[in-house]
Amino acid sequence: MVVVNAPVKRIVCLANGMTEIIYALGCGDLVVGRDIGSTFPPSVLGVPVVADVSSNLNMELLLELKPDLVVADTRHSTEIVQKIRDYGITVVIDSPSKSERVKTIIQNFGLILNKSIKATELVAYMEYYENLVKERIANLTQSDKPLVYYEWVKPWYSCSNGSLPNQMLLDAGGRNLADGSSVLYPTLSAEYVVEKNPDVIVRILAQYDGNTTAFENMRSEIINRTGLSSVKAVQNGRVYVMDGLFRTGIRQPIGLICLAKWFHPAFFSDINVGVVHEELIQKFFGLTIEGTYAYPEIVTVTDVKGVTLTIPLPVNRIVAITSGVTDILFSLGAGDKLVGRDSYSTFPVEILKVPVVAGSSASPNIELIAGLEPDLVIADSMLSSDNRAKIEMLLGIPVIVENPSDSDRVTPLVKYIGAIVDKEKTAEKIVNFMNNITTLVKERLQNLTDNNKPLVYYEWNKAWFSCNKQSLPHQMITSAGGLNIAADQNVTYPTLSPEYIIERNPDIIIRMISSANHNITDFQSMHQELVSRPALRATQAVQNGKVYVLDSYFRTGTRNPLGLLTLAKWFHPDLFADVDPTAIHREMIQTFFGVTLEGTYAYP
Repeated sequence: MVVVNAPVKRIVCLANGMTEIIYALGCGDLVVGRDIGSTFPPSVLGVPVVADVSSNLNMELLLELKPDLVVADTRHSTEIVQKIRDYGITVVIDSPSKSERVKTIIQNFGLILNKSIKATELVAYMEYYENLVKERIANLTQSDKPLVYYEWVKPWYSCSNGSLPNQMLLDAGGRNLADGSSVLYPTLSAEYVVEKNPDVIVRILAQYDGNTTAFENMRSEIINRTGLSSVKAVQNGRVYVMDGLFRTGIRQPIGLICLAKWFHPAFFSDINVGVVHEELIQKFFGLTIEGTYAYPEIVTVTDVKGVTLTIPLPVNRIVAITSGVTDILFSLGAGDKLVGRDSYSTFPVEILKVPVVAGSSASPNIELIAGLEPDLVIADSMLSSDNRAKIEMLLGIPVIVENPSDSDRVTPLVKYIGAIVDKEKTAEKIVNFMNNITTLVKERLQNLTDNNKPLVYYEWNKAWFSCNKQSLPHQMITSAGGLNIAADQNVTYPTLSPEYIIERNPDIIIRMISSANHNITDFQSMHQELVSRPALRATQAVQNGKVYVLDSYFRTGTRNPLGLLTLAKWFHPDLFADVDPTAIHREMIQTFFGVTLEGTYAYP
């Protein structure tokens, strides 16, 4: 036990984890000396260095600083500590890299520095993420946990059972490849690591101040290191580099959740480690953090096919062969990442400069896609499993298959694409905008009975081609307060007979078209064809002037809710008399695409 006389006015910190705790508690102005490893927050760089990270101490300088407290970790020798104490200076020794000690250290400093309330707040913040990890991996069996090769300081240098890194690996849901070694910090042989064949490799870098290049170079060195190319971690791209700051002090829970996400990406797909780290630094230091501390960061998604994919960040080159995703990328402000598109992606105008590599997802030109060297390919469900496999094998990159025309999937899609392209805040704004539209429609239609709903004939691509209750257009029709005349057909996309339509006598006819230039004459021509079609002339829809033409852009991507709203107003004009879908569309395009809306998307 150490007795600390209050008040403490001058502190020398000889451990970066302890330094950060003192600054996080708002007492950085008391720090008058530091070790060379204490480099955060930036204001500490103006404080004199009195020691390196081992036992080399400038005692003369330390005495000149006249501290009434020196704090250090267990790396400093007992001889050095005793020498300081011999001068009548109080020394507190603790281990901020030991998970079970960190919160106690914080609480102790809260008492010493009269910052108990702040200390309690900081401990609660840390416990939240520790408990989150604990809860999510609670039911894992040993066979569910990846085998991890942990390396730090130098090649093949690892840690065994009983070491502090080993405990963090276990807490994050991993199994330590070197846990059986008789040496606490063994130097392993390349042959041993290859034989063990780890699922994951984690390398620790010692404080590179967010320099991304150092992380990239280290990861590249490991991937290309002789002997490691055959192990599963390298083969599957599960090689990660973490800053040593994530092992100690208040950032230890960030390191824990980072490891847990690397080990079990599907369990932590909603967690962005960079965002959590930034929140911590903002909350307790009042600073914005820049640079890299964990590389690569990953986003985990489960696509419409039920495939869970781990996507390394950053993603800088994207091929999107479905217009709904192209739409989402541009609305997020990430259109500059698009290097390849499908032929239906024609908005905004700058997309026309991007090479066409597919007519649609059904017909990708894999050779052209490969030539663009993308980091990621995103397609819709028309992409065959064979073509998906070919792209994945040829390029060695993730291929996401989604359905941006599915109203239930489009908002999650916006969110996770936002995470992939580092536009999460914009994604949140877009989702809120979209949700406001869908909420408006739901609220105004909630009291309708089937007797109040119009009978709708929906046609797309070609004459008499419709959709049944298993289709996505049916979902939009019913959500907009309509009844689909083809709902009970046996085929998902049936070709109806004119006689069937005459017999059902729809109240409303909706025709979808793809107008590349959104020219009103395309819509007028289609409308005229419908009202002039002999089999349709006698229907209530034609007789009452309720024949409408809608652009396919209103079925997909960020504009999916606009399609819903447009249909709802056509179906129930009295309920939406005060709503102008075109004005809302114009607002969306101006707000999220930064351009003025031109052309026709719905007629009349």
